[in-house]
Amino acid sequence: MEHHSVIIAGGGPGGLGVAATLEGWHPRFEGNYKFPSDEVQGLARQHEQNPLAYDLHDLLARGHRPIEFFRMRHHPEQDALPLDEWTLKFSNNDRVDWLMLTTDGPGGLWNKVPREQMTLGPAHWMELSHYPIAKFYKQTGRDRDLNSLVHRDDLIPYYQAYAEELGLDENI
Repeated sequence: MEHHSVIIAGGGPGGLGVAATLEGWHPRFEGNYKFPSDEVQGLARQHEQNPLAYDLHDLLARGHRPIEFFRMRHHPEQDALPLDEWTLKFSNNDRVDWLMLTTDGPGGLWNKVPREQMTLGPAHWMELSHYPIAKFYKQTGRDRDLNSLVHRDDLIPYYQAYAEELGLDENI
């Protein structure tokens, strides 16, 4: 019987994002970024090299939603940002012992969606921040509009490339 510190149930976008973080891919804030709140801006500057170390309960106590702390760096505006304007970066740290259990592989249930299915969000809203979908499109020669709905025939290969790019495959 195998023993692991963390078992992730499912290979969908949520499971992949958790796996990348457990693999050691941790966010940092870089460059000229701006939060809408001066208070959150100050906290971000204090913790920009390791925002995961910040006690997010403190944000709640101050009346801010913790998800905004990261979402505002991943999607600071409605339209997709060019890759060179991203202020959310990642560095590789020590990994946690994890294993993902899935019957569908990277992408989870998206692997079983009918071929003609479109998503309900633009490509850059379906991506996982560790590996921008714009980078995937460029690496695979796809000429796509990041602000248009993404097709499942692009989304599934993206999630598979995400797992490969971040070194997740051997634990799935």
